Amino acid sequence: MPVYDFAVYSSDDGSLTLYHRRRTLLPLKGMVFEGKRVSACFRIGKEGRDHGWTADSKCKKAMSVLVADAGIKPKKIDYWFVDFKNLRFVDLSKLDTFDVQHAGGLFCGCEHLEEVLMPAIGLPSAIRTACMFQGCRSLTSLDMAGCDLHSAVDLHRMFSECGKLQQVGASTWNIPRASDVNKMFFGCQNLHEDLRRWQLPHLTLADDFNRNSPGILAPDCIELTQ
Repeated sequence: MPVYDFAVYSSDDGSLTLYHRRRTLLPLKGMVFEGKRVSACFRIGKEGRDHGWTADSKCKKAMSVLVADAGIKPKKIDYWFVDFKNLRFVDLSKLDTFDVQHAGGLFCGCEHLEEVLMPAIGLPSAIRTACMFQGCRSLTSLDMAGCDLHSAVDLHRMFSECGKLQQVGASTWNIPRASDVNKMFFGCQNLHEDLRRWQLPHLTLADDFNRNSPGILAPDCIELTQ
C-alpha cells in the first residue's frame, strides 16, 4: 500500500490538515475523513511540484492549518499560505523542514494570523526566507529561538509590519551567510530583540532594517535607522 503526502481542506471547521499516510486511495471530495467532510484534497508535491491549495478559492478561507503526521519532507514551502486572510492558527511542528531551500512568503499577507508553531529543527537548508511573515499584523505568538537559519542569504522583509509581535528569539540565530536584510524588522513596533552580536560578513543590503521598531537593537555592522 503506497504512502501519500496529502492535504485535506474541510469547510466544516475551516481546517487545512496535512497528512503522511499509507492508503490505497486519497480521500475523495464529499466523503468523511478523520471525522470531517472533505471539501478538497491535494497531493503535496515533491521536487518543486505544485501543492495546489494556494490558488484554491475554498482553501483561501481556511482558519487553521495543522501538520498531523511526521514524515512530510518538502523541498519548497515558499508562498504556501500567502494571502490566507482568514487564517488564525498554524501548527507546522511536525513538518520535516531539513531539506527546505525556499521558504519566502510562507505567511505573507496573513493579516489575521495570531499564532504559529514552527518546526524545532528550523530551516537549516533555506536560502530564502524573505517576506516569510510580512504583513502578519495580528501575529503575537512565534517562538523561533534557536532556529537553524545558517544557510539563509535573503531575509529581506522577513517580519516586516508584524506590529503586534513581541518576541521571536532572533537574538539566538546564527546567520553568517546573510546578504539581504533590507526592512527585515520594519514596522515591528512591539518587538524586542537584541541583535548586536550578529556577525554578518556578507551583508550587502540593510536599508530600513529596523525602522519604526524601537525595541530592535541592530547589529553593530548596521547603521541604526529608527
